[in-house]
Amino acid sequence: MDFQIIGALLGNVGIGGILAWYLWYTTSVAQPRQAEIQAEIIRRIVEEFRGDMQLERIHRNGLCDAVRELTHEMRQRPCIAGGFIKQAGREIE
Repeated sequence: MDFQIIGALLGNVGIGGILAWYLWYTTSVAQPRQAEIQAEIIRRIVEEFRGDMQLERIHRNGLCDAVRELTHEMRQRPCIAGGFIKQAGREIE
């Protein structure tokens, strides 16, 4: 574009007109678009986080169940290693 054309446009429209258009554009067009994009990104992040947390809960619950089963099994059977430890302690004394 030619600088003379730009100068003529600025002279006719004026700085106030350009600033008014910029204000209208940013508040009516640009910011709503940006807000929609950011909301979509946040929604995706939250969904991914929820999925990760669900997998973590399933994994942790599985570990807790395994520990409960092991504890229950150990209560039903006498500990053989405990007997050896007690015998070893008596021999050392």
